Amino acid sequence: MAAIRQSRMEELKGRTITCTPKDAADWTRWQTGRKVSRNRVTMWLKRGKLPSTVRAEEKGKWVFDTSELIACAWATVLDKAGLLRYN
Repeated sequence: MAAIRQSRMEELKGRTITCTPKDAADWTRWQTGRKVSRNRVTMWLKRGKLPSTVRAEEKGKWVFDTSELIACAWATVLDKAGLLRYN
């Protein structure tokens, strides 16, 4: 399972989507099958978890790196399961 996840991350690396945090949450949910809310995406932005993300010219929209969205979603899942270790 980890190998599949890793290959998917490599496939998505460098690809971007331009959308609102709500649409990014929906896209991430569609890709991972895990519940992701708009508020969670907004918190990732505020906490610097999505370093490649920049504001788009359209109001309320951002340019998200798809691999960062997926990585944050899986980190959240692992953290909730108690499997994520912090240094």
